[in-house]
Amino acid sequence: MSDRNLEALNERERACLTHLRQAQELGISFSQHCRERDLKFHQWTWVKRALVRKGVIGGRRRAERSKAAGFVPVRIAPAAAAAAPCRIR
Repeated sequence: MSDRNLEALNERERACLTHLRQAQELGISFSQHCRERDLKFHQWTWVKRALVRKGVIGGRRRAERSKAAGFVPVRIAPAAAAAAPCRIR
């Protein structure tokens, strides 16, 4: 991200970005970093989400929804005498 875009961030967002970078450099999770520094994780998570929304950092990628398959061909075989009837919904 460019310095110009960083200037658009508020003080809390810049601090969160610093904490995220420190955690990454130490090779620990953000939650562990917050625990070690007595930071309130849930409050920083809100700031982190704002950074994701602004495009400053990447967030989790959600799994793409699969497209509906449409119609499926069905073959109906003659019923056996002892077979129970079934329903197709």
